[in-house]
Amino acid sequence: MHKRRWLPVPVGPVIPHNSIFVDACCRFLRWAAAATFASGPMEDIDVLGRLQSRRRKIRAFSLIVLGVGVILVAGCGRDARKDAPEVGPDDAANTVDSSPEIQRLGGEVHWTKGNERCAVYLNDIAADDLPVVVAATLSLPGVEEVRMTGAQVGDTAALPIVGIPTLRRLRLTDTSITDATIAKVSQQGNLQLLHLHGAPDVTSEGMSAIESLTAMKDLSLSGKNFDDRVLPALTAMSQLKKLRLRGSGVTGDSFESIATLPVVDLELAETDFGNQGMPWIAKMPKLTKLNLWLCKVDDAGVIALDGMTQLTSLNLDNLPGVTDASIDTIVGLSELTFLHLGKTSVSPEGVARLTKLQELETLHVTNLDVPDDVLETLREEMPNLKSLVN
Repeated sequence: MHKRRWLPVPVGPVIPHNSIFVDACCRFLRWAAAATFASGPMEDIDVLGRLQSRRRKIRAFSLIVLGVGVILVAGCGRDARKDAPEVGPDDAANTVDSSPEIQRLGGEVHWTKGNERCAVYLNDIAADDLPVVVAATLSLPGVEEVRMTGAQVGDTAALPIVGIPTLRRLRLTDTSITDATIAKVSQQGNLQLLHLHGAPDVTSEGMSAIESLTAMKDLSLSGKNFDDRVLPALTAMSQLKKLRLRGSGVTGDSFESIATLPVVDLELAETDFGNQGMPWIAKMPKLTKLNLWLCKVDDAGVIALDGMTQLTSLNLDNLPGVTDASIDTIVGLSELTFLHLGKTSVSPEGVARLTKLQELETLHVTNLDVPDDVLETLREEMPNLKSLVN
């Protein structure tokens, strides 16, 4: 008696559940090969009839069956690999959440967009804790915004933060950063918001580097070291909507360089900005909100705004040089919904003429000694007036 001869039958990898036809073919080929070699003595096999050299041809047939099976099963394996999800190189790192460490040391982490993006607030973190907090921030995925405050924040802490590839918004307040950090910031071509409040070691010359931030939409600079020399660096910011230069050193001498920017909201409060810059403000095509609180503007500057009917908000608070001579220009700004005339030199008679501003919703006339009858007239004749502050 001859012993049965068993040959190993290749078993392919797992086949995708949706490959029904291929699955059936592979199963059939494996079964056929197994049956051929496990059917008994080789002499008893009658697969090809009474042809000569049965043993040689049966073996050849079996090898063909096995070969085709191997090819098909391998192909199924390739299909399975094709359907398998790809794993990115950063997936493992992104599973680590370092936000508890940041919160333990006094910071805040705010997640948005399904925990895919976050904002990190590092306000007044102790100097000894800064290295740990900075490292933890760098390990977080999707950091879009960082806020840092305090004199203990210098270039050492700020430089790694401003290099975060996903960073879109950066707020630095009362820090000791220098031009080195600004140079690094200038490499963040996708930065959309930059607030620098109280950075006395940054120079106007160093700020020239931000001209590369062409995606900027919101820029706020506070400090006398940010003067007129900064303005030419803004000329390429074609998407700039908000420009706030509160407490800066700007005077208006170089405002021509940014007169064509699409700025919607402009704040020049607490500066030495004077009448010389007002004609350029009047040329800003998209401007709707203007804050001139505590500037050096008087009637001549306000009159330069004549015809800016797109203005909806005008703050002239604490401008003693503004008198009744400006009223004709002001009432011509027919779309105004907010007006502040507090601590100007406008008389009660001038205030009474404001009834022409039919769209006005909020009016401040503080420190003008406006009598009650004038206030009552304003309320009666201005249908949209919701807030009258006297």
